[in-house]
This record gives sequence, structure tokens and C-alpha cells, in this order.
Amino acid sequence: MGILGMDCLIHYCIQLDFDAGKLRFLDPDHPGDEAWGKVFPLTLLEDGRCAVSENLMDVEGFRTLIDTGFVGTGSLQSNLFAQAINDAKTHSGFARYASFGGAREGREGRFARCIFGGQTYRNLILGEAQTTFLGLDFLARHRVTLNFPKLEMYLKRRTTNLPDDESGMSGLSITRNGEDAVVNWVGRDSAAERAGVKAGDVVLKLNGRPAKELELWEIRNMLAAGDGKEVRLTVQRGSKTKRFTIVLKRKL
Repeated sequence: MGILGMDCLIHYCIQLDFDAGKLRFLDPDHPGDEAWGKVFPLTLLEDGRCAVSENLMDVEGFRTLIDTGFVGTGSLQSNLFAQAINDAKTHSGFARYASFGGAREGREGRFARCIFGGQTYRNLILGEAQTTFLGLDFLARHRVTLNFPKLEMYLKRRTTNLPDDESGMSGLSITRNGEDAVVNWVGRDSAAERAGVKAGDVVLKLNGRPAKELELWEIRNMLAAGDGKEVRLTVQRGSKTKRFTIVLKRKL
């Protein structure tokens, strides 16, 4: 698929309406109103990214980047993450994250209460990174209007019952190589490793469904289906076909 980057989007006002499943291009000169939700001033950084002055820990002095390419709720930079883990008395684990910029590994923690823009959010999973940012899973809790020419972001909370954050329960990361779905990472001591899956395996079927017919987000959802559930995997490893059953396990 293609990517619309900031060199293009900076000229537009766009709205992400997850309830309607639509991306709208709006008139940037049309004034925002209460129907758009709470407004957050955007700061345009030298590298073209945009940031807001708020963060999910409600701590002054830590701005947050907006990253719609990050598949996850968001991250906290290392010192803020460590402080939040200590203050919340919560444990952390390791995970692998995917974004349009590539994949990375890092710690993550589940936080019972987060505050952003005066709004309270429960049971969010946040990762540790070099910068603090909000990802697509957090933005998808809202109708999002990004008025780049006016440097404003509007968030309006959705009324739909949304699922709690879940970390990948399989310990398995799958990417596309052409039409093939390929295992590019298996977490140490994860459900996938215990089942016998290895990096480089080409996934042929998940729960009997051909992997070539599944979008990556569908595969991701199947691998986070619920604690204790089973995912049947058929893979090609070299010249051999192998079958595994992964018993999903909640980490956080």
C-alpha cells in the first residue's frame, strides 16, 4: 500500500472517522467547533513531525509526537517510562512493535489510569522509546481531526465500547514478503517459541484460513484473540510443511 507523508499532509485538514470507516479531507479554513472535540495546538518540528504539549502521564515538560504509522497505543521516553512504572507499581515486559518506519523491540507496561487533555483513560499499554508519542490505537479511541495548515488537532471521544489494550499474546511478529506472510521474529520464552515456531517460517494457514487471503491486521487480531485460546499454524520451513498449536498467554 502507499503512504501519504507529512510533505503532502501538511497542506490539508484531514479527519479520521473510525466509526464511519472514512478518511475525510476538510476545508482547513473552516473554523473548528465543539462538534470536532477538544483542540490541541500542534508544534511542527524541524524533521516535519508534529507534537502536542500533553502526555499520557500528565507530567509537565514532556511533549508527545503524533504517529499514525505506529500500530499501538503509544510510548513514553525512557526516564518518563521508568518513573511511571515506579509510581504505578506495575511490572513491565518486552514486546516487538511495528510501524511504517520499521520494527523495534522494547519494554512495555500496562497503566491502570492515564490522563491526556483532562480525559481519563484506563488500562493502556505503553512502550518505552526514545521519544514520547501517541500511536494509532490511541487515536482510534476518538474521531480525530488534524488541521495541519492551522496546526491544530481535535479529539472527540468515541461512544462505542472499545476493547482494552492487549499486548501480542503469541510472541510472534509476522510481515509480508510479496504475497507471503513470513515470521520475522519470535519472542524468547513466548507461546510461539514454546510451540516450536521459528523466524523465517512462511505462514500458510492460520486456523485453517489461507494466510495469503488475510490482511496483516486480521493476522494480528487472531494472534491476540484471548488468554488461553489456541491458534493453529501451518508453516513452510524449507521443503517441509509443519503444523503448530500456539496457546496464547497474556503478558500484562
